[in-house]
Amino acid sequence: CHSPARTCECFHNLLLKGMLSEDSPRETHLSCACYLASYLARAAFLPVLQLVGVLGSLCNWCVAYLDELEKKGSNFPELKMSNHLVFYSCCHCILYSLCFKMKDVLNDREGAKMVAVPVQRILNSKLDPLQVCLQTVVDEFVSQAARLGVSHLLPSTLDIQEPVQRHVESALNFFPYDHYVLGRSAAFLQLENTCTQWGRS
Repeated sequence: CHSPARTCECFHNLLLKGMLSEDSPRETHLSCACYLASYLARAAFLPVLQLVGVLGSLCNWCVAYLDELEKKGSNFPELKMSNHLVFYSCCHCILYSLCFKMKDVLNDREGAKMVAVPVQRILNSKLDPLQVCLQTVVDEFVSQAARLGVSHLLPSTLDIQEPVQRHVESALNFFPYDHYVLGRSAAFLQLENTCTQWGRS
């Protein structure tokens, strides 16, 4: 990887592979999901084209997974992360990234299409990720959706004026790039230019 854009691509592709591979153990799925979510959300230098591309890959995987469940006539067992680990890991990445960069994604033509169709389907699926993903992430996502005028993406039964009630505790509560707090060394990292703040977009 010889350029910043290429380095970004190599890094997130490595995390995607570890996260989506059927051969990855549980710990690898979760670790890759945590690092990918935090990286996509916080890396201010990540090109929007790449961000949309990664989120699109996650959305496509989720939609294919839902299609497969429906094809099998699944009765969608209890909403529990262990039953659908990779699906909820993908949802976690999508929601957390959009908490920080929803405006950037919506301002991109391909990004807006992605949010309008696959994201809406995923959120309104019977696996109901808004009831499983981390509560603070869900609440911020709902807030951003309302602020940016896309609350129609949310399930019709969800009252955006009330806190989202989570049925299952999420294991994805580790954000490795949040937030750098070592004052002296932070000065060398130019965080105002390299790190996206919560709700900045």
